[in-house]
Amino acid sequence: FFVPFTSCFTPKKMESKHQERDSNAVSAEISRKNALICTFCKLIHHHPEHIHYEDDKIVIIKDRSPCGVRHYLILPRHHIRSVLSLTRSDRHTDLLNHMHVKGLEFFNARHGRKQPYFCFHVPPYTSVKHLHLHMVLPPITHKKLRFSEPPFALPLDRLVKMMANDDGLDLMQTIKTAMKKRSGFSKKGGEFRKITDGPQLK
Repeated sequence: FFVPFTSCFTPKKMESKHQERDSNAVSAEISRKNALICTFCKLIHHHPEHIHYEDDKIVIIKDRSPCGVRHYLILPRHHIRSVLSLTRSDRHTDLLNHMHVKGLEFFNARHGRKQPYFCFHVPPYTSVKHLHLHMVLPPITHKKLRFSEPPFALPLDRLVKMMANDDGLDLMQTIKTAMKKRSGFSKKGGEFRKITDGPQLK
């Protein structure tokens, strides 16, 4: 139901102001269309009552199906499809750092100085195709969902290390390779097939 867009990336510098205006107009149109079909984009732009924190880069909402004592989602304002859409650019590195710092500040202000668990889900284990960072206070209360290891989750700190360590592959391929090795995935029919479950968050 979703068509990927690249509006989250900075357009290349145009040679003329006319071209730059055209590019800005296209980006604005993409953002407008995106907001009509993405669940989280619609929430960000049209449902402020669900937002618990916001700034110019991110918003924080409660997960509607919490899997821990406390469970929030940290969303970038600009649409990014998933962790597989990220690159090793300074822009995306800064965004992840901002999500972590502001998320922790928000959590500590609300719930005291406790250490929540931060992780992303990796496709195909994503329910909404808009990048969102899970911020969960253990213990995990959902009996079936496991958060700490692939195939269900990629911890934030591990993703940050992947972005910092250039292995010669693009980041998407690095993530897919790491998830397959650590979780016992094999690729079949264009999609990942789960072989083993990761351990539950302790």
